[in-house]
Amino acid sequence: MNHYYLVSSLPYLKPGIEPPVRSRDFLAQCAAQLPASEVAALTAVSLIPRATAASPVEARWNQHETYLRNTLIRVRASQRHHHEVAGYLRPEGAAFGGIENAVRDAYNRDPFQLEEQIDRLRWRFLDDLTIGHEFDFTAVFVYHVKLLLLEKRIGLDVTAGQRCLDEIVAARLHAVKIF
Repeated sequence: MNHYYLVSSLPYLKPGIEPPVRSRDFLAQCAAQLPASEVAALTAVSLIPRATAASPVEARWNQHETYLRNTLIRVRASQRHHHEVAGYLRPEGAAFGGIENAVRDAYNRDPFQLEEQIDRLRWRFLDDLTIGHEFDFTAVFVYHVKLLLLEKRIGLDVTAGQRCLDEIVAARLHAVKIF
């Protein structure tokens, strides 16, 4: 397998910076160099945890993401004084230290900053996954997930988002006849 060559040839990814390559191009590059089973596993990866994982590294990613999302639910519920969250939680396969405090800290920010902070937690976890696996399938998997995280941000427009929010608020205010 050509993991070493593939990983060595990939451009550097940095949080908050538009990626120099898109995931579709990355997957095409993988298809030319990796076994079909690994390409299929990479193609199936999503930022949303799946019930079944195609590889051990995806299983670990899914556990972390599920724990992170459940923590977000618990923190959001505690901030809003809701007590019934069980229906929203997903089964957790593991616990990850430090996430709850980081989520509580992030929750006190505006939604955009909250999402940035949560993505930094994800990025840090992905970096940790590659320790000792810098030139194998784990590194390729992590690169793909990082690309997906960066691509999620492409096209976000603060001005357009604010305009959309203003329209929703105005429509809601009109519906309840405050003005």
